[in-house]
Parts: sequence; C-alpha cells; structure tokens
Amino acid sequence: MSEVQAVQVRGALDARAMSWLLLLCMAWGAQQVVIKLALPTVPPLWQISLRSLIPAFLIIAWARLRGENVLVPDKSLKGGLVLGLVFTIEFLLVYQGTARTTASRSVMFFYTAPFFVSLGAHFTIPAERLSRRQAGGLLLAFAGVLVAVGDGLRLPQWHEILGDLMVLMGAALWAVTTLMSRLTALRFATPARLVFYQMAVSAILSPLSALAAGQPLPLDMDLKAALSILYQSVGVSFVTYIVWFWLVRHYPASRLSSFTFLTPVLGMAASALVLGEPLTPLLLLALALICGGIYLVNRRGPGEAEATPRLLRGR
Repeated sequence: MSEVQAVQVRGALDARAMSWLLLLCMAWGAQQVVIKLALPTVPPLWQISLRSLIPAFLIIAWARLRGENVLVPDKSLKGGLVLGLVFTIEFLLVYQGTARTTASRSVMFFYTAPFFVSLGAHFTIPAERLSRRQAGGLLLAFAGVLVAVGDGLRLPQWHEILGDLMVLMGAALWAVTTLMSRLTALRFATPARLVFYQMAVSAILSPLSALAAGQPLPLDMDLKAALSILYQSVGVSFVTYIVWFWLVRHYPASRLSSFTFLTPVLGMAASALVLGEPLTPLLLLALALICGGIYLVNRRGPGEAEATPRLLRGR
C-alpha cells in the first residue's frame, strides 16, 4: 500500500512553478512540430503505437516505485477500457489530421478541448453551469474556430481542411475523456491508472490500425525520427505527466490550468520557427479569440469559489 502524505498547497504560483509550467507548455505545444519531423520515416499510426507502448511500461515502473500496481484490475477496469478506446480514436484523428494540415493549425484546433469540456460540463455537472461571462467566453472561442476554418479555405488542397476537422474532432474526444474521468467510477482511479489505461489500450489497437491502413513498418527510422519518438513517448507522455501531477499537489489547480493557455501560442511559434509555416493575420486572430474565450470561461469572477480546472493537463 502506498502512504498518503499531507501536502501543503501554496496559495500562489512562485517562480519555480511558473518555470516548470512554461517548460510544460513548450513541451506540449511543440508536439505537433515533432510529429511532423518524424513523418518522413515513421507513419502517423506507428508514431501513436510507439508513443503509447513506451510510456505504458514507464508508468508501470513508476507506479510500482510509489507502491501502486496498475496491472492489478480494480472496479475501474471496464470504464478504463472504454477510456482507452476513446483516447485511441482521439489520437488516430489527431495524428492523421496533423499529417494532412499544418502543425500550427493542428495545435490550435487541438487546444480547443477546454471549449468542449466547458460545454459538456454545463449540461452534465450541475455545479459547473456556465455564467453569462463564461457563455460569452464560449461564443468568443467558437468565433475563433469559425475564423480559423475560414482561414483554412485559402489552403491549396481540401485534404488540409479535412486535417483541421479531424484534429477538431480529436479535441472533442479529449473533452470526452476528461468528462469521463469526472462523471464515472474513473474519478476514484489514481492518475497513474488513468494514464495507463489510455496508453495500454492504444498500444494494442494502434499497431492493428496501422497494419489495417497499410502503413509500412518504420524500419528505416532516422535519427531525427528516433528523437521525435523519444520526445513524444518519454518527454510528453511520461515526464510531463509526473511534473504536472506534482504541480497539482502543491499549487492551486485552477491557476495551473489557466497558465496552460500558453500552449497553443508556443506551439504556433514553434511551427513558424522550426517548420517555417506562415502565420496569417486571420490565424493569429483565431488564436487570440480562442485563447481569450477559454480564459473567460476559466477565470474566477468576484466572489466565486476556486474552480476545478476544466483542462487537466496537456497531451
């Protein structure tokens, strides 16, 4: 049995917390760029397979060090398998969509997930019904999505718009997994078990999907692709998971969640710097509307209690 230790939660974010949060947002935001870098030698579905398999084993080992055995089934197993299935479909859409559109558009559409979480929570969680200010924030974020879609009409090929829509559907499924973890028996599962369910199911289904889609095995993986897979599987799926939940234990969760709105901003900057992708005025306007709208939804108003963050962590 693992020991439960009392942890003092600080009232505000100090310099150390903000430094870690900035690094996390940079890591999450750069993921679409890293996916693009590996595509020449590692097809998208095989990227998901490796990104899921490696951290699944790391989570098993890390949980055991903390006195938890995620391989022992408990009452959350059935819900966990469904959670893993939804996660797998989510990432199939996101990776296949990212392969079709630009990294900057992918990261922007993917981080509309808080919009869908807030909308879903309004109808399913009585304590999280939206105020007028929050409803206005949702409308602002939705306007940003419409602007981004409109900007996509200038793209030379329709498969890029299809990629946008696939990533957007992936963001909606990310919201589904977030709500599942709060509305079902999964809310009693530990964070390590929740992550393990998603990685383990994806590690089984993603290779089957890759074979069914006829995507070739990544036998000619170059160094750049290998580093990309290492970044996604160890850096994003494992290390950022540990750092994020350490921060959640020591700092107010709603303040941490608000800070993560930097992720799409940093992701689009990385896309421009590393891949040379153009950032059009309309795309920047869409980003501002989406981030501003989601900020209004999550900002605590005068007299309001500390809110539960609607976005748990980056992907």
